[in-house]
Amino acid sequence: MYPMQLSFQRFQADEQGWVDTIKSVRFGGAVRISTMDWLGQSQYLHQTVFWPSLSSAVSEIATACALTAFKLRHPIKMYLDRSTDMVMVGGRHPMKITYSVGFKSDGKITALYLNLLVNAGISEDYSPLISHAIITCLKKYNWGALAFDIKLCKTNLTSKSSMRAPGQVQGSYIAEAIIERVASFLSLDVDVVRKRNLHTYESLKFFYGSSSGEAPEYTLPAIVDELFTSASYFNRLEMVLHFNSCNKWKKRGISWVPIVYEVEPMPTPGKVSILNDGSIVVEVGGIEIGQGLWTKVKQMAAFGLEHSESLLQFTACDHNFSNRFLVPCLASVHFISDFFSALPAKLWDEEKKYLLDRVRIIQADTLSLVQGGLTAGSTKSEASCEAVRLACSILVSRLKPLKQSLEEQMGSISWDTLITQANLQYVNLSASTFWVADDTSSYLNYGAAISEVEIDVLTGATTILRADLTYDCGQSLSPAVDLGQVEGSFVQGIGFFVLLILCADDKLKKMALRVIAESLSEEEIAGLKEAIPCDGHQQQRLVNDEVL
Repeated sequence: MYPMQLSFQRFQADEQGWVDTIKSVRFGGAVRISTMDWLGQSQYLHQTVFWPSLSSAVSEIATACALTAFKLRHPIKMYLDRSTDMVMVGGRHPMKITYSVGFKSDGKITALYLNLLVNAGISEDYSPLISHAIITCLKKYNWGALAFDIKLCKTNLTSKSSMRAPGQVQGSYIAEAIIERVASFLSLDVDVVRKRNLHTYESLKFFYGSSSGEAPEYTLPAIVDELFTSASYFNRLEMVLHFNSCNKWKKRGISWVPIVYEVEPMPTPGKVSILNDGSIVVEVGGIEIGQGLWTKVKQMAAFGLEHSESLLQFTACDHNFSNRFLVPCLASVHFISDFFSALPAKLWDEEKKYLLDRVRIIQADTLSLVQGGLTAGSTKSEASCEAVRLACSILVSRLKPLKQSLEEQMGSISWDTLITQANLQYVNLSASTFWVADDTSSYLNYGAAISEVEIDVLTGATTILRADLTYDCGQSLSPAVDLGQVEGSFVQGIGFFVLLILCADDKLKKMALRVIAESLSEEEIAGLKEAIPCDGHQQQRLVNDEVL
């Protein structure tokens, strides 16, 4: 989720008529095209990037603001409150799915045909990306033969936001709905059907191609087995069945689902500069939106400046390590620490933390980093880190000869002394890079989750009794940050699926809920939110606009 900040755009027209842009979107290029080309200014555009929404629908507001500033030659600021923003673009793309599935009596699925209609709304937005995301996540099961027909439908409704995991959430839901329908039709345990249709490595490679990596990297079956053991799944299943037999008005359920996510790193620029006082300023194309990107970049900058370029043979997105990171297993955390400490040659002998405290990340704009790209797809952190590591390697190659020369004259030297001498000898202390992934950079992440839920059948009150998550993200750049990301994505999923169930009835019920919500007092609203557990985002939408 993006931070809950106010959204604004401000355009300053100078004497020549050019417009400086401070606007709210995480992908500067989109607004550059839609608002500035018709002014003939796209090649001169200066943008600073902030915005809590993922949708390019903000371009419509930016266009109005740009035109006003251009005509009046005066600074213009337009304000869009968070509530209006969420009503405009909040929620995920509505869809209609019909399917035909073939399967054997033991639950093994042999063929699947899907027909998907996606409500793309009135503007194009990022809807064309949804189709690929849906199918990518849907392929987490071995469907045998898979065929699909996806149509993006232009309607008179506002386009929804391309929020966290756009399309992947729907794709996973579609896959699980089909699995459960097959199990129900055959009167089989759904756990049996799920496991029977998990990929083998051969089928995984057939569905995902080169992204599947090497056979040892396919850890999903091992993740599921370990999760079953650590979460005591079968013992808890028996307890759930016993509870349901003894209680009439409260019922419990327990379920598990796997996930396969295809990571496709995107090109990203990076810039590292060392100031006269020895502090380090870093700029990257990625935008910090609560995912810990700046934390990881800061760590990489300190690490990259410490070690010699020749010894860094791995990349930030390298997934070809046999050690894998299992949340919440800490084995790979120790592995990463040991890997870093095993690199013997350093630019200096001080601890990394000394440099870490000196690193400062600043918000880049599209003038200083002209190809910032898209902050999305769970790839920008690693891509930004790799761009920074390459920039640090350039700086190390420039500083190392000077350091060796000074040590011959003065013995051991400090970081401050090195930078002071570098300035006196006119060493370039700023390096810019543009990292581009090669054809083999795509890879797969695997995970699984078990949730136990209790529902009051009279009031609909839902309580999540326990959730167990295991996620294999390869070599984690910052395990503590990634743990929070895994937990946060789970909580956001809760909000989406609770609201999905709440709004599953007819349109009249939705309208009634909205009228009721708008007429309640603050105390009554608080009681309603407690009766219908949602995350903060969904609570706000319940009061303002009870629609998906």
